[in-house]
Amino acid sequence: MSNGAATAVQTAAPPLPVYPPKPLLLPDGRSAYPVAPLASGVRPVAAAATALPAGERPASMTLLHVWILLFGFVGTQLA
Repeated sequence: MSNGAATAVQTAAPPLPVYPPKPLLLPDGRSAYPVAPLASGVRPVAAAATALPAGERPASMTLLHVWILLFGFVGTQLA
């Protein structure tokens, strides 16, 4: 029975895979999963380098390790 209104046609989207795709075997024997391509016109953006204010430097990881060892040694001697 029709009332004269246009009928809407719905197109079903293809079903999404339930499981990830099978891994690819690389020449060195490792497995790698394929990555979906980027959307057209979209490029990954590199992180912008932030300039430090004058007179400031990033922390030294070596200095951090020295402090950890120093406080660990002092802490064990005090306990």
